[in-house]
Amino acid sequence: MKYLVLGAGLQGRAVIYGLFQLDPEADILVADLSTEAARRFVERVEIPSPEFIRLDAADSAKVSEWMSRADVIIDMLPITFNESMARLAISAGRHLVNTFYAGEIVKLHRTAVENGVTILPEMGMDPGIDLVMARRMLSSFDQIREFYSYGAGIPERDACNNILNYKISWTWEGVLTSYVRPARLLKGGREVLLAGAEVFAAENLHTVEHPELGALDAIPNGDALSYIDLLGLSADRLEEMGRYSLRWPGHAAIIRTWHQLGFFEEAPAPSLGVSPFMFLVKHFEPRLQYEEDERDLGIVSIRAVGTKDGQDLAITDTLIDRRDLATGLFAMNRMVGFSAAIAAQMIASQTIDKRGVLSPARDVPVEPFLEGLSRFGMEIVRKVGTSIKL
Repeated sequence: MKYLVLGAGLQGRAVIYGLFQLDPEADILVADLSTEAARRFVERVEIPSPEFIRLDAADSAKVSEWMSRADVIIDMLPITFNESMARLAISAGRHLVNTFYAGEIVKLHRTAVENGVTILPEMGMDPGIDLVMARRMLSSFDQIREFYSYGAGIPERDACNNILNYKISWTWEGVLTSYVRPARLLKGGREVLLAGAEVFAAENLHTVEHPELGALDAIPNGDALSYIDLLGLSADRLEEMGRYSLRWPGHAAIIRTWHQLGFFEEAPAPSLGVSPFMFLVKHFEPRLQYEEDERDLGIVSIRAVGTKDGQDLAITDTLIDRRDLATGLFAMNRMVGFSAAIAAQMIASQTIDKRGVLSPARDVPVEPFLEGLSRFGMEIVRKVGTSIKL
């Protein structure tokens, strides 16, 4: 099978590595405006070299030409290309995996079916792994009253040497953009809508405890209620539901201050020459980088409370990954890139054979996917109890 990886950044490099680990004979094309860092990565980790292509993602004709040479496309480009790459893949009659929220792509479902194409968005860490874990969790219950999803990309404690208790393993601009996103959750059976600035208010946070990591702040993250129908939950019986980002204590308070002082404003400030938001991006990005010997943590945890066979039941499933210092891949890279690679290989092998715009919460076979993660040392730890602990 031939794969086309669009985007040769950190996540794209993890896809390349993952594909070769899953299938040493894989035929891989890697396209980006610059592929030098990816070439150096391939030499460092001593895997077969894919075919590197200099390609501008804005050149639709060229992108379509290269798409037609592959069986499955893994789109690791910035989110601005999300919909256009899906449209081009459908036109080329080629399957595609990406790691962003589906957004407008869901409207392409009928066209994808008509063209015999599988489009699988949200196939990264969060969303991605969390949705597959959620689907697995549902099989343990007859009825669910509470449902929580937690995700984190944070430094190990030893790498927390700045006031934010945070370093960058994704894109800093992407992180800051997520910090202005509103959140929707369920509390006491009532829908709660939080504006971006309200998300970080102390009254909207709660603490989770991990036996190894200790206390972490849980910050509302995005629209949890959009997954009620997708996961097959009973809306009329749900009392609590939320999606949360985990951060070390102290981080949320600083972000709350930035909101209060207008640092997330996107209009240019004459005194700065850029917007306050872009100042945060440019000023902090070089100051929040990991050293070569520092590691990050990737955490996905799903918790549900309900009943099974008439008995109360509470289950928490947690997956924690760490940076691989040998390859240099962060936990975030591994969890996002390897998930996309596993899904692409499942489509290529027809383990996933449904057509249209799919979802990890509904259409990705649970056990084969989790077995794929285990090949990279990612194992889920299950705890049964009643307290809200990871």
